[in-house]
Amino acid sequence: MDFSLLFGIACAIGIITHLAVFIRGEWERHTPRIAKLALLAEVILAAYIGKLNLFIVKRTLVDWVISNAGFAIGLLGSLGLYRVFFHALRHYPGPLGAKLTGFYSIGLTVPNFQFYKEVNALHQKYGDFVRIRPREISISHVDAIRDIHGPGTKCMTRDEPFHSRRKRVWEKGLATTALSDYEPRVLEHCQEFLAQISKRAHCAIEITEWLGFFGFDVMGDLAFGKSFQMLKTGKPTYQ
Repeated sequence: MDFSLLFGIACAIGIITHLAVFIRGEWERHTPRIAKLALLAEVILAAYIGKLNLFIVKRTLVDWVISNAGFAIGLLGSLGLYRVFFHALRHYPGPLGAKLTGFYSIGLTVPNFQFYKEVNALHQKYGDFVRIRPREISISHVDAIRDIHGPGTKCMTRDEPFHSRRKRVWEKGLATTALSDYEPRVLEHCQEFLAQISKRAHCAIEITEWLGFFGFDVMGDLAFGKSFQMLKTGKPTYQ
């Protein structure tokens, strides 16, 4: 078969695969399984090629490379065009790289592992609604809090068994019996807060900052079992 014809057929198969299969659904959740199946198919093909005579092996290897290249170009090209020009989130602003692939956000995260700062910078550049991944947007608007986190929201997990398992854990922490354990721990942080404020009674302080330290210490203690020690150090240790 002519190389250009083979490449065209492989490219068309890649496009059809995207439009018929990968255009719908959350396939990124199955990436490891898909990668294993693709690798298995390549291994089987390589084993088959190894049984052929030398001349056929050379020709088959060339066809194999061309087919893989054509399929990848067709699949990824169709995927990229769809995400940029036809996706339901296409009208939301954001970097082109973020619209094309989730690896863009990984690239922003890896240097300092403080993705929230990178997202904040994107909001300052693009506004309250920013597309940070092909299928995700980041919202920085006060009116969205209730819609996203309020009762009846559809923005949380849709896996009911998974939600039920997590709910059983949450209910233990939110039960009335647990509140009696929280009270003395919160009072301890209140006393530390008052002590730090008393030490600085002779000078002006940024009370908002110290209230933030108090909130983080309480949150760390109750949610994670260990305080951030911000009240004692007077420094934001989450940075």
